[in-house]
Amino acid sequence: MQDEMTIEEQVADEAFKDTLKYLDQRAASPDFRIEDIEEQLYYLTVYEGQDQTGRGEIMNSEIDGQIDAFTAFIDRWKKQHQAKNKNSN
Repeated sequence: MQDEMTIEEQVADEAFKDTLKYLDQRAASPDFRIEDIEEQLYYLTVYEGQDQTGRGEIMNSEIDGQIDAFTAFIDRWKKQHQAKNKNSN
C-alpha cells in the first residue's frame, strides 16, 4: 500500500510546483536576471525565520515548498548556463 501524503506534504508539493512554474515563466522574460531570483530566495528565507508567533504547520509547509522550488530553479539555471558557456568556448 502506498503511503499517503500528509496535508503538510501536499501543501509543500503544491507550493513547489506552483512556484517552479512561476519561476519558469519569469525566466522567459527578456529582463530576467538570476540575481533577482536569488534576492527573492534570500528574503523568503528571512521570512521563514520570522515565526515568533507561530504561523502554523500548513503555512510553514507552503514556505518550505517555495524555498525548495527557488533553490531547485537556481541550481538548474546555473547548471544549464554553465554548460552553455562551456559549449560556446
